[in-house]
Amino acid sequence: MATLYQLALYVHILGVLLLFVAVGAESLAAWGIGRAQTLDALRLWLRAAKGPEKLFPLAGALILIAGLYMAITVWHGTPWVDLGFLGLIGFSVAGAVVNGGRFKAVEKAASAGGAGAIPDDVRRELANPTLRISLWAMSVGALGIVYMMVVKPDWIGAISALVVASILGALIGALVGQRKAPVAASEEGIAAQ
Repeated sequence: MATLYQLALYVHILGVLLLFVAVGAESLAAWGIGRAQTLDALRLWLRAAKGPEKLFPLAGALILIAGLYMAITVWHGTPWVDLGFLGLIGFSVAGAVVNGGRFKAVEKAASAGGAGAIPDDVRRELANPTLRISLWAMSVGALGIVYMMVVKPDWIGAISALVVASILGALIGALVGQRKAPVAASEEGIAAQ
């Protein structure tokens, strides 16, 4: 029979797995949004981005409730636990504010148009690198938290893992965006002639 600690650890790991599923789904939606060539395709990807919004609170609750139980009963006052909680809370707030805000801005811009090619004002919203950088920073930062849970470092190691992983993710997000913007459908027709 499993102990309460083992059950809490199991629930905690399930929450982490669910979190990474949500991050992957949100990242895939962001990728599709950035490559959409028509307003209809863009709106389809925006609808796909709404699914992960429901997963994040569930994943966060599983991680937090089980994590709090383990922290109180076994790991209280441990640097990597404190930084893990801080990272979870920070990423949750940033995800809701930054990522949610960017998805809403694109959705608002896309809702103004009818159908067909994506208008320039919507393309400007799509060119904003904030969402991509945020997604990468939080994704790699979350891997830094997983690293802390495995290695269990002291304060310096825990801070370093979280900060280095988050900065590395942000840099990757900035570099991944260094590509040519998608060509509008009307420009493709002109180029083909």
